[in-house]
This record gives sequence, C-alpha cells and structure tokens, in this order.
Amino acid sequence: MVNALKKGKSKDLLTVIIFCIGIVIIVLAPWIMVTAIKPTSFKDTGQIGDTIGGITAPIASLLGSFLIYKALQAQIAANEIIVNQFDEQKNDETRDRILGNITDRIKFLRDDIHEFSFGGFKGFQAIDQSLQIWIASGPQNINNHYALYIRQIGSILAIMNDTIIYLERSDLKESEKENLKIIIKSTYYKILPYLYRERKNLPSDVASIYTEINDRLEILNPIEEADDLWSNFES
Repeated sequence: MVNALKKGKSKDLLTVIIFCIGIVIIVLAPWIMVTAIKPTSFKDTGQIGDTIGGITAPIASLLGSFLIYKALQAQIAANEIIVNQFDEQKNDETRDRILGNITDRIKFLRDDIHEFSFGGFKGFQAIDQSLQIWIASGPQNINNHYALYIRQIGSILAIMNDTIIYLERSDLKESEKENLKIIIKSTYYKILPYLYRERKNLPSDVASIYTEINDRLEILNPIEEADDLWSNFES
C-alpha cells in the first residue's frame, strides 16, 4: 500500500512537471521560433495571431493529448480499485456465509447431542447408557429396540463428519479451519470415551464414521486420548 502511494505520487509529480514544461514551451515557442528566423521581427511572418497559433497549436495539442492520456490512466486505476473493493466485499460475504453455515451446523450438532435422551438420561449420559444397554441386550440383533438409539448416535456422528468435510472443502483460511476444528473436536471428545469403549460392538456403518472422524480430526491415538478423558472424568 505504501509503495503504491509513493508510486502514485511520483506519477502525479511527473505529470505536473510535464504540464509546466508544456506551458513554458507554448509561451516561449513563438518568440524562439520567430527570432530564430529573424530576431525580434515579425515582418515576414504574416499576422501575429496566425504565427503564434501555428507554432503553439501542435504543442498545445500534444499537451492536451498527454493530459487526456493521464486522465484515462487515472480512470482505469479508479475502476480497478472499485473492482477490487467489490471482489473483497464478495469474498467477505462468502466467508461470512461459510462461517455462519458451519457455526449453525456445530450448534445444531451440540443441540442434537444435548437433546438425546434415553432412560431418563439426557445428553452424553444418555449416549453412554444407551450404548451400555444396547451391548448388554445383544448387539448382534440389529432389530432390537435399543438399536434405534444406536442409529440415532450414528446420525449424530454423520452430521459431525459432514460438517468436518464441509469445513475442509471451504475457502476459509487455514487458521480459521483449525479453530473451528478445535470446537468440533471439543464436542467429539465428550463422546469419544463411550464410542471407544464400545468400538468393537458398533454397527459397521457407525464404526466406519467413527474411524473417519478420528482420521479427519487427526486423533492419532484414540486409545490413549480416550484413556486420558476417562481419567479426567473419574477424577
């Protein structure tokens, strides 16, 4: 920005200098041209007005053309600034829309988890209880009553995974993506211990989403991280 301003000022100074030189030439040209032929005598030069006009007209025309050229340059530069402002505004609007969309998804995801209910429990405790009872009732029977709750958990995980994919494919800055991933990760961490504990008994589609989320959130060692979370819960 500073360099652009300096460059613009130098161009303006050059224009002023050329304009001043042109004015000086227009004023002095008749005297210089005429006296070069016959000093201080206009006897053989015809009407003085025709002489001055004939000498200065080409110079004035060139000077006028130069000023028009500079004016067009300034107009082009102004148009570029306006276009850039529109582009920046459009990018900001797109960024705000993406951020708003992802924020809404995260809020919906959290609400979905908090509204999850089972056996008098709600939220994370309900997820824990439903997983435990489903396993105890025989997870091999995918049609039992408790399987519906597991499918609901799978739906929550699918929403989380879709949100992460949408975030990764967005045009947000990497720093913004990382910050939003941390928010998603903090929510996922609250159900990770329950999922990890029952990971071998999860339906294949739910287990697949669970694994994909771990990969996308770069949870390199879910066993260790889940154990750390369990120790925090128990302390």
